[in-house]
Amino acid sequence: MNLKELKQTLAYSCNILAIEGHWDNILGHVSVRIPKQDKILMKPHGFGFEEIRPQHIIVCNLDGKKIEGKYERHSEIFIHTEIYKARPDVNCVVHSHPPYATAFGSLLQRLRPISHEGCIFYDGNHGSTVVGDSIEVATLYAVFLEKAARIQLLATASGEPSWTSDEEAKLKFEQIYTPHRLSSMWNYFVRRAKKERKRS
Repeated sequence: MNLKELKQTLAYSCNILAIEGHWDNILGHVSVRIPKQDKILMKPHGFGFEEIRPQHIIVCNLDGKKIEGKYERHSEIFIHTEIYKARPDVNCVVHSHPPYATAFGSLLQRLRPISHEGCIFYDGNHGSTVVGDSIEVATLYAVFLEKAARIQLLATASGEPSWTSDEEAKLKFEQIYTPHRLSSMWNYFVRRAKKERKRS
């Protein structure tokens, strides 16, 4: 993926997160590692997720300094840069404030595999910062984390929910969230984002 395509994909990530309820006025940010460089592309400060287009994206180095782009960088850039320094396998970081995942995170409970989305997180709660080996995977997992948290909060509000075992959750995860299916899911969310762009 070249730089132009990477910016376009990052912009779609932001738009998808807006559509999926991660909107928190101008707060929240997504970044992606530029392949074979110690630099990242990042959503700038001052814009909502729904407003982001490729021309808004800024370039920063792993020390947190903006080196390209006309917009201001986020003060929380170090959430991103420290993850990239510590985790060479991570190529995208999503930090957002979706209501259900934020509320769930305050409960100090494990996220259980009650829903299909919960199977992604069966071995631990990722909080409101989600990482992935690509923009597509990190964005989808951020969306799915919010849905899993919402379903668990709804279920626990009504009583004591049941959930599948970790072993079964692992199997469900491996069957449902294959690279092919994730690619299809990403394409679906991009189509929705394109429709929203046309409306605005």
